[in-house]
Amino acid sequence: MRARSRCYVSGVGLPRSLPLAIALCACRAQSSAPPAPVVLPAPSASAPATSAPAVDPFRPLPGAALEIVTRLPAYDAQSSGGRIVVVDPDLRTARGVALETGKERWATPLALEQIGRATSYPSFGPKKRLVLHVADALVALDPESGAIVGRHHAWWNEKVWLQELRGACTLGGECDYRLVHCDDAQPYGPHFRVTITHLYHDLGKPHDNVCWGPKFLLGRAGAVIIAVTDGREWESPGVDRSEGPITVGVDAKSGAVVWTSRAIGCARCVSEASGASPDGSACWLTGTDGKLAVFSCASGKSLFHKTYGEQQLASGAPELFATWVDGGLFVSAADAASLLDAKTGKPRWSVTLPPGGLALPLATKLDLDYSSLWRARKVLLLDPKTGKEAARFDLPEYTGLSQSADLGLRVPGKLAFDAKGLKRAFVEEVPLFALDRERSPRRLLTGDGATPLAEIATDAAIVESARTESADQLALYVWGRPGAPGEVLFARRPRAP
Repeated sequence: MRARSRCYVSGVGLPRSLPLAIALCACRAQSSAPPAPVVLPAPSASAPATSAPAVDPFRPLPGAALEIVTRLPAYDAQSSGGRIVVVDPDLRTARGVALETGKERWATPLALEQIGRATSYPSFGPKKRLVLHVADALVALDPESGAIVGRHHAWWNEKVWLQELRGACTLGGECDYRLVHCDDAQPYGPHFRVTITHLYHDLGKPHDNVCWGPKFLLGRAGAVIIAVTDGREWESPGVDRSEGPITVGVDAKSGAVVWTSRAIGCARCVSEASGASPDGSACWLTGTDGKLAVFSCASGKSLFHKTYGEQQLASGAPELFATWVDGGLFVSAADAASLLDAKTGKPRWSVTLPPGGLALPLATKLDLDYSSLWRARKVLLLDPKTGKEAARFDLPEYTGLSQSADLGLRVPGKLAFDAKGLKRAFVEEVPLFALDRERSPRRLLTGDGATPLAEIATDAAIVESARTESADQLALYVWGRPGAPGEVLFARRPRAP
């Protein structure tokens, strides 16, 4: 038996082990630009893949009891699908390495026609693939076997990224994107664009590009993927290209456009109050004008509309939060929370909320990472069937709220509730290892920060860690000195008997 403690790296090494937090911009449409994976510069041709740096930037501290198992030169390393996948410095080969032993399990030549800069995406899609975006190629690997499951032509630049959002996957940037299959990253379907405006200080000289217009990916709902896009740029036979949002349903397998509608949509959609039921029968969109549109995901046929008022969204924080519960659509608005019948919009129950109140349904999987709590809120935990209040608490501004695996809720360092809304002891989840990156040299520490283990002259990122009965295991990516490749260190710290 072992307990795993994960710390992923995005791109080539910055840790992203952040809690599932309610911390997105408070009165914005859905962000189309999540933090893009960090990209390292092209590997140096003068740095052979088999050579170690001339001066070792990693120095274990005396008495730290940190045993180095293996060191591998690496352009990048990711924890993906239970394997540490290491990409060689020359980007020619990917290797699957076991965290526990540091031993290579497989090596796969990538057979790339062009080599340049690269971005990697770990545990991509439901099958937890590793996807490499190198030059003009997308390569998807099975991290267990090393088999290449997809290789596709795709454009590349620093402003393009792969993204997973509510069961849909895309490749694109601020101004346009394509759908990609979540299994193997194959681009398919229509090209979604928004209008680009060229800003000139002087005609004939370099200019800035600004893109603006409706752009919102609702995600996958049953057999279709639903997006709101710019009607001026939408290219489809028989559809008028005019200003305003147009909502599109795309077959999730073939990419064929199933339906389009200008009757539903939002110029600036609110992520917190937009979504789809798990069975894909009902979808809903809400804009910053406070208008809620509920419709059939499969056909785009309108089911009902409601308006909650634009003034609710003018204070810099959306008052609306909506999610699906068994029996209907749970909506928390500025002054009341309700459970709406998904076909008629008729409230099955409704309760009044205090000023600054936010209602959340108990025992319900919540997409808290799409919600906004930049300001202080009074949170009420309600029984989704009856609206009966189980608990309430004050949540200070800029405070994250996370959900446990058993659907309980946690305010880090303060409060914890079970799925029924009953208080329980808050237990801090302490990682096995930690990095102090605020000083130079950087320091590798035990997870509680009490024991320094090593000093790092460059920089580092924790790729993965795991606890066994005999030792704490670690895979650490360490940046190389100028002109030298980085490397992955596999280490272990024996546990006291």
